[in-house]
Amino acid sequence: MANITLMGASYTDVPAVDLPQTGGGTVRFYEDEPSDLTTKTITLNGSYSAEDDSADGYSEVTVNVQGGASMTEVANTYGTELVITSAPGSAPSATRHTLYFEYEDETTETVYAYYDDSLIGSAITATTPTTHNNKTVTSAQLDGVEWYSFDPSAETWETVYNGTISVADSDDAEFLIPELDSLVFTAGDEWRITVDGTEYLSTAAYSDVYAVPYIGNIAILTEGSKTGIPVFCFNFGSSFGGYSFLTAGNHAFKLEKKLTGGA
Repeated sequence: MANITLMGASYTDVPAVDLPQTGGGTVRFYEDEPSDLTTKTITLNGSYSAEDDSADGYSEVTVNVQGGASMTEVANTYGTELVITSAPGSAPSATRHTLYFEYEDETTETVYAYYDDSLIGSAITATTPTTHNNKTVTSAQLDGVEWYSFDPSAETWETVYNGTISVADSDDAEFLIPELDSLVFTAGDEWRITVDGTEYLSTAAYSDVYAVPYIGNIAILTEGSKTGIPVFCFNFGSSFGGYSFLTAGNHAFKLEKKLTGGA
């Protein structure tokens, strides 16, 4: 907001000023628009907040909603919220529902889902979201109603390995853990992988491609992924190890199997 002097009087924190214009009426002058603006393309009806896009407002909004739509900017918010509604005669807009997650590391996340069929809501609340985005979920809420909660202090874990792995200096970035040559994963078991002090959660699954159960990030091998869990672990048949996108060399590595704990 600006400080201004008008006709000998001083005013502070003025967001805008209305002045008479030639020919009648007034015209409003604003301080410079917020610097942190972003553009947005909208294809679904609903309410949109620039805060959710980590911005002060929208400098340009493109609306492409099937059946046509109208756009209303809420007054005096610098575009911090946009309300999109279907044009008359078009298909009704889906209702926006809010999914809210709290995590063990005390961070939170809000996700929006658009639907009108109550069966979709029932399907959501029928899930057990023990993890989301590789984080332990302590609370999950749909439209403000909690359907899942978890107390991490009730968990018990068995440490299967706590040492180091030596990642090869090659495109495959292979590593082996001879101490675990007899370890074979069972699909559905929950594991905690700690690499260089960072914890990741993984549920063992069966790979039809490699015909083995595994934990970690299989995309490392199938897609060359360098995001998410940095290791892919399984039993080779005569040895245990895996592949990684970690830098070559030694890394602190810990494997824990979940024994008890849950909602």
